[in-house]
Amino acid sequence: MAGDVADFDPTQDYHWTFLTAPRGMSGYNPANISIDRSGFTNPIEGQFSVSRVGNNLVLNYSVPEPGTLALAALGSFALLMIGRLRWH
Repeated sequence: MAGDVADFDPTQDYHWTFLTAPRGMSGYNPANISIDRSGFTNPIEGQFSVSRVGNNLVLNYSVPEPGTLALAALGSFALLMIGRLRWH
């Protein structure tokens, strides 16, 4: 069912264990897992991923550090300015 998740803050990191294999697991390949966000209607500022932690599979929501975002914006601005200078 589509809808907002109560108490979800898009600026915070989250980790949800969704599978536990008490006897262990083998053959885990993250490329074989896709995340369908079509029913998740909250605003998001980060990325979802799945990781293996011991005998658990964990759904992660990670938000980039503010410094990373600022650095990416600065790099984009620099590339834009270099492109403008080349065309003049």
